[in-house]
Amino acid sequence: MLSSLLRSALVLAAVCCLTYAESVITCGEKIQRLSCDQGVVSVLTVFYGRKNRQTCEEAIDKDKLENTECSKTGAFEALANRCNGKKVCEVDKEIFSDPCPETYKYIQTTYTCLPAHHVVACEDSEVKLSCDSGQTIALIGAFYGRTDRTTCIYGVPDGQFNNITCSTPTANQVVTERCKGKSNCNFHAKNSMFGDDPCKGTYKYLELAYMCKYHRVVSVLPVAYGRTNRQTCSEGKPSGQVANTACSQSGALEALANRCNGKIVCEVDKMIFGADPCPDTHKYTQTTYKCLPAHHVFACELSTAELICDSGQTIALIGAFYGRTDRTTCIYGVPDGKFKDITCFTPTANQTVAERCHGKSSCTFHAKKSKFEEPCRETSKYMELAYKCECPL
Repeated sequence: MLSSLLRSALVLAAVCCLTYAESVITCGEKIQRLSCDQGVVSVLTVFYGRKNRQTCEEAIDKDKLENTECSKTGAFEALANRCNGKKVCEVDKEIFSDPCPETYKYIQTTYTCLPAHHVVACEDSEVKLSCDSGQTIALIGAFYGRTDRTTCIYGVPDGQFNNITCSTPTANQVVTERCKGKSNCNFHAKNSMFGDDPCKGTYKYLELAYMCKYHRVVSVLPVAYGRTNRQTCSEGKPSGQVANTACSQSGALEALANRCNGKIVCEVDKMIFGADPCPDTHKYTQTTYKCLPAHHVFACELSTAELICDSGQTIALIGAFYGRTDRTTCIYGVPDGKFKDITCFTPTANQTVAERCHGKSSCTFHAKKSKFEEPCRETSKYMELAYKCECPL
């Protein structure tokens, strides 16, 4: 249980920590190799460029070491999309565009090895991701294309596996949107699932890795917005702005719980509380919350979420959200202007889902605006919910 006093944005999160990391530096034209004896690669940080004159300086014209402010934006995404979820990953500078042509550059990567389910599916076959009851799929990485001449070649004509620089940059995003938060997921390894064919004439395969996790989600306890003493958040404030210690916003708990319950991370500011209870007083938000183990499910707009409990158990909703609070969830194939509003949410989502699903052993719910009050007409939304399975008394 945590208590938080923040002046501006309140951040509630349930987090886990990685235990160790490997670091690799690869100079110039050389191949960078990331490998895991146990588990799969999960990239942590990537730098491509030059930030000092000492790294990779051997036998190089000194003029090519002078620019120490050379850095490639998007380097992390490029390498993570290529390597996350693999047991072995080899890349060179060609996966990046050149940020400074006259400078001798290097790739500096840190990564860790995560225990995971590792699956390979040849083109036109199907892969099944499966977790035990009470657990959900957490994708580490997905790759669709070809990077070797040995995987999925049985019965394939020779000319169809020669291209080993074939990859689909959207593989992680596509598989995540299909499978994230589910306990079971079937996925077809075929071109139509990823949009355009990344390399026509090449026989491809899908390689992915995932973990099964018991998610921990936010459950809000007491919330206060206002001022109950003269000391909290008073630094640098005139005495008149901290004198009113009977300032309190009614409905603060409901407002914050409706926004945050059932989320892994929730960020809010004072705007969620509506009208100012005391305009001339400098206020603060004081929140106590805990992190509960739960089934955590995402459903993009117009798709379906399935809530399922074992026989003899029933659904107990922790929280439901419908709207948008980021620019990364459920954006595949969505026009740019449809995910810019990240302050969009439906205050009745908890009530709506609870009325439909609470107390049942299974429940199917459609993430579409006709089920909720429409919060933002021009924004592509998603539903995020968390629930427990309980034995009835």
